[in-house]
Amino acid sequence: MLSKNDIKKDIKAAFESVMYDESDDRVGAIDRVADKIAETVVSAIKSATINYTDGLTAPNGPVTGVFNGNLT
Repeated sequence: MLSKNDIKKDIKAAFESVMYDESDDRVGAIDRVADKIAETVVSAIKSATINYTDGLTAPNGPVTGVFNGNLT
């Protein structure tokens, strides 16, 4: 399930992980933060659930109709 609070927590952790890094490598720090944020976003997207309610039909042929549902 998508959770704004979980995503926010993980993004904050990504920034905190480089804030206290002793390294002066600014480019490397930015790359590490971007990588951790990307991992967070990909993980959140992969955890999404599609709740199909109705709208599609396939009576002996291709599926037609409008997908009705929501993403959680």
